[in-house]
Amino acid sequence: MHATMWGLYTDVLIVQIGDLEPMRIPITARVTGNPLFFQMMGPTFNKNLTFNRTPTLHFGSHCCGRPAVHRSVRVTNPSPVDIRLDWQTFKVIKDDPQLIDLIVVVGEAFPLLDGSSVVSQEAQDARADLIQVHMRQHEGFASGSLFSVGSQQTMVPALSKANVTFQFVPPLTCDTDGDTFNGYALGYMSLAPQVKNVVGVVTRDDGYQVSALRMDLSAAVKPALLQLETADEEGMLYQLTAGSLLQHDGTILNSVEATSSFLLKNNGQMSLKFGMLIDGPFVLSNVLPSVGCREEGTYCLKPHCAAQVKIGFSLTAETLKGNTGDLQVTLFENQLHYHGQVKIKHDNETQQVLPLQAIVSLPTLRVSHEVLDFGTVVVGHTRELQVNVSTQGVSAVYWSVTHSDDVFEVTPCKGRLEPYTCHSCKNSRSALVVSFTAKKEGSFESSFSFHVLLGEEVIMLKVTGQGSLDQAFEAISDYKS
Repeated sequence: MHATMWGLYTDVLIVQIGDLEPMRIPITARVTGNPLFFQMMGPTFNKNLTFNRTPTLHFGSHCCGRPAVHRSVRVTNPSPVDIRLDWQTFKVIKDDPQLIDLIVVVGEAFPLLDGSSVVSQEAQDARADLIQVHMRQHEGFASGSLFSVGSQQTMVPALSKANVTFQFVPPLTCDTDGDTFNGYALGYMSLAPQVKNVVGVVTRDDGYQVSALRMDLSAAVKPALLQLETADEEGMLYQLTAGSLLQHDGTILNSVEATSSFLLKNNGQMSLKFGMLIDGPFVLSNVLPSVGCREEGTYCLKPHCAAQVKIGFSLTAETLKGNTGDLQVTLFENQLHYHGQVKIKHDNETQQVLPLQAIVSLPTLRVSHEVLDFGTVVVGHTRELQVNVSTQGVSAVYWSVTHSDDVFEVTPCKGRLEPYTCHSCKNSRSALVVSFTAKKEGSFESSFSFHVLLGEEVIMLKVTGQGSLDQAFEAISDYKS
């Protein structure tokens, strides 16, 4: 006997010898097993004509939160009848203590689905077996959206093939070491009424009463993480001085940029697609080697590859005024601290953050006196005193002096001081000559305002003097104006 379809086959063998009465011999044969097979494996049978192994569909490793992954396989039907597959998917949980599944079915177990409606010819013909109870070996729980099949029902025509699409949806989160998911899909076979029962020929069961077509499923999920390595132990730290914007003639440059870099490493087994958002005034300078994608602002790093990312900090006069949007700026010990971030946004909506910090030293000017008293000067004479200005910071200083009268004068009235590097550095300090000319008898009082370019501090120097006609107050160093 040869059969490519399960069922209980019956026939009658009639033996007739001469004129003797024919002898009728009933013949019964039960064929079991599943005629369907996945083309990826072929019809592999053992000596008992049953399948000896189940195919496994591997989805591979993917990042958590990524879009669904689809795999399409082909099912072959060598039998002479159409077979409809109703799919159920399950996930396997380690150390699951459950042994059996008890299935209670009300009505038909697998009605024919037509879009959103249910069409069941058998349900229309008969209402038998209203409630059915089935028991099967427990191997897993319903997988939900983790594993699924593109179409809940698949019709495999006789002596033909059909495509089945399996789907894996990576979960939104996973352990830092990643997760592995195992599951399986069962395709329960249903037949049309006209081929289930052929009077005097064959009767066939279907649904839960026959073995289902099985496909094992396997997938792995890992977090979308890139290894970040900064070039300096202090991290992404930028140290600048406001004086770097100043030219020797006192003009201000449009901008000065300092750069620092970090290394992105993909130590995983899958390509990672990501974008980078950077708080201004930090800017992306370069990415080497180029790992850009077709989408602007998107990058893709292949497994076991690395890329160097160079981030710049752009210093401008506006930046010193604190015009940096939402960026956090603090003033501490005459230094501006800018705190920003590089946000690495993966395509599964997770992100990694790398802190950025820039420290800008502001110009610092020191005046040796707060009050300068010239004493009493003979009318028509001029007396000069010395005032020292210096910088104690690491930024160059361009300073200027303003005053409101012509009784007191300072020379020079502006200048540039270089950064203070050591005690013997002469360019970081300068001597000013302040003069007082007594134009009439009486008391005089005024003030000088020392302004620092790119600095908010204004230093005041108060000056006083007395004019007299008494020649007794004439000093040796005084001279007539």
